[in-house]
Amino acid sequence: MRFETEPGRQLQMDWAVQPTVIAGQPVAVHFAVSTLSYSRRFHFWGTDSEDAEHTYEAVLRALQWFGGVPAEVLVDNQKAAVIAHRRGGAVFESWAHLNQLAERWLREEADPRVHGTVHEVVAERFAREAPTLQPLPPRRYDTAYWEARQVGWDVSTVTQFSPGVVIENSPPPPVRWWWPRPA
Repeated sequence: MRFETEPGRQLQMDWAVQPTVIAGQPVAVHFAVSTLSYSRRFHFWGTDSEDAEHTYEAVLRALQWFGGVPAEVLVDNQKAAVIAHRRGGAVFESWAHLNQLAERWLREEADPRVHGTVHEVVAERFAREAPTLQPLPPRRYDTAYWEARQVGWDVSTVTQFSPGVVIENSPPPPVRWWWPRPA
């Protein structure tokens, strides 16, 4: 369903999956596609999962790309539209390489195009929408995975409090694991 909104009102986000090769390994890339409803300017980000943490990360990356925050974000669950498939598939060095090329394509191909629905250049329409977006928060929201684990009683821990001061075999504290987002 197509939504017509005033500038700065809504961002719509949906997912698409595309097989490709990254670092020599076949993978399924999950693309989060975020589109501003007024200007039709969009951003996409490739990752390996569609879970909550990756959805939050995708929305944050889109908001950073647009340089502001719309009044609402609509996360859609319908299949994403595919404009075209390249035969043979693309091969990427890493997730960072895939997303670097995606952002270049957005700047060089997607933004300068005339959109079929609104019959305007996307970048020009976005220029009218950008001032209506709310500012980004001063500090980026942390979307990294955190997981608490209790270490067994028989595990030795080594804690370094300051240079040269190491306490060994201290009582094991809960361990908090952190997995940062890929660049």
